[in-house]
Amino acid sequence: MEQSASRVSGGIMSVAAETSACPMCGGSVGIGDKECPNCHATAQWQDYARAVDFARKAFAEWLQRGMIREGNQKAMDQVLLAARQTIAAAVKEGRPFPADTGLSTQTACWRCGRPVAGFYSYCNTCGAPLGKGADTLRYLAYVSGEITRAAAMQLTLTQAHACNADVRGHLLALRAELERGRLSADQLASERLSHLRDLESGAAPIESGPELREEPIPVEPPRAAAVPPPLPTIGRPKAVPHRSILEILLDPRSIQWLLASGGVLLVVGLVIWLASLGVFKNTLVVAACLGAGTLVLLAGGCATVRLTRYQLAGRALALLACLVMPLNLWFYHANGLVTLEGHLWLAALVCCALYAAAAAVLEDPVFVYVLMAGVAMTGCLILADLHKLMEVAAPATLLVSLGLISLHAERAFAEGDGPFSRKRFGMACFWSAQVLLGAGFVLLLGAQLAGWLPIAASWLDQRPLIVTDPTQRLLAVGLVLAGAYAYLYSDLVVRRVGV
Repeated sequence: MEQSASRVSGGIMSVAAETSACPMCGGSVGIGDKECPNCHATAQWQDYARAVDFARKAFAEWLQRGMIREGNQKAMDQVLLAARQTIAAAVKEGRPFPADTGLSTQTACWRCGRPVAGFYSYCNTCGAPLGKGADTLRYLAYVSGEITRAAAMQLTLTQAHACNADVRGHLLALRAELERGRLSADQLASERLSHLRDLESGAAPIESGPELREEPIPVEPPRAAAVPPPLPTIGRPKAVPHRSILEILLDPRSIQWLLASGGVLLVVGLVIWLASLGVFKNTLVVAACLGAGTLVLLAGGCATVRLTRYQLAGRALALLACLVMPLNLWFYHANGLVTLEGHLWLAALVCCALYAAAAAVLEDPVFVYVLMAGVAMTGCLILADLHKLMEVAAPATLLVSLGLISLHAERAFAEGDGPFSRKRFGMACFWSAQVLLGAGFVLLLGAQLAGWLPIAASWLDQRPLIVTDPTQRLLAVGLVLAGAYAYLYSDLVVRRVGV
């Protein structure tokens, strides 16, 4: 049963403790021994050291799987290494084992909580298997406690949730495996008789400690019907102690609100003063303020996600900054700072770089859609700079080409559960490709309808070139064939739905 328990789900199950070697000195420790004969570490200190080693290996594996970053793993390893050094010093000084380690005792059954001895393979009360599988359950619970303690400190909240979910999955799988190996009532009775015979013959070890013999179940005499207690009387609620104005003002939350309100008033006053001086009449100053504000908002959102536990607020700030960036381009063109004919696409290219950086730093697939929209906007600005935007063939070809590139970029991400997995970022590229392809073909369809419907021809000065020019008509056929290939590829390769 111990071998089967160690195979459950792979991963951190495979680092279960080896109970025949002392984790402090590496010496051999007999089953049921009170302490190590070499370093004199008690069984409790040895068990605690194995739990710390188990946690270090678990965080190292999560680093390999991409669930945490190298900096987070090093920070957790330093914390656990400090705990390991504390254990070694306590063993050397002969200190008693503390009660606040976060590790449950190994002298109690993991299923029923009754006391057990170290030399038993099964619980004498409920028949639950013991040994390495039961030790791994306790070590997993210890790791879960360490993850909760490290949340928003050594680990981000997202990383802590992912690691705790992994631990819970292993816990459920291992408990189910151990439950399947539990002894039945007949098997448990046979084990008890066999152990009693071994005790009489002197073949089984006798350990002083918690008594393990079966206790008879007391039969309570029938009781008289209990009289329900009287309903509680509803009295007047306790009066809330009244606080003085000085206590209210000195409350930490009141001080925080006062500081925040003062900061807002200071900023508003500064803006009003600068406006009264006519500073904002200069379009260069306004453009610089807009750009600086957008960058500060984006950097603040990224810092909030990476350094605090307010993940949703940080992502909202970063997304707001990404949505505000195109307004900077509109302001540049509207005020003649950088126009469509003056290479406005260069500023859009900088926006795309910021979008890609936000997606990489925040590890959020939402920013993939923002990035693809920014790339499409940059391409349209380039076409406007070349005076090709009003031609249907150029923007349709651009959108279909970007859709094909995004569709095949889905394969660039590896399969697995990491932050940049194909399931998260790859599928974001896939759905962005569907939107780009759909936009290109809607534009192409509109041009065809405008060229062939009589009512549309009466509205336009001339029919679109993609309908009349033979070369562009061949281009339209090529785009349609490329779209057919893209949707077949989407169904058969990516989604694997079939025709």
